[in-house]
Amino acid sequence: RDSHPDVELGFALLPAARGRGLALEACRATLRFARSEFGLTRLVALTAPQNDASIRILRKLGFTEAGRGCYTGDGRESRRFELQLD
Repeated sequence: RDSHPDVELGFALLPAARGRGLALEACRATLRFARSEFGLTRLVALTAPQNDASIRILRKLGFTEAGRGCYTGDGRESRRFELQLD
């Protein structure tokens, strides 16, 4: 997104694929790749305030909530999460 300077982890699943652990597995692989291949030390993730399923995944990955803001062109509020990849 152009609304912030950070590298962002994002994911979306069709309803038929939800609740099967696919997002968690894919995100874990992406985090390993981000560290090993790109040397990233920090990632952010944005989600809708009521998206409890995505928030659970982000917390399982070690992300911590870092506030709220408007990061999309439509002006809707998002919850911002951050992860240090030390």
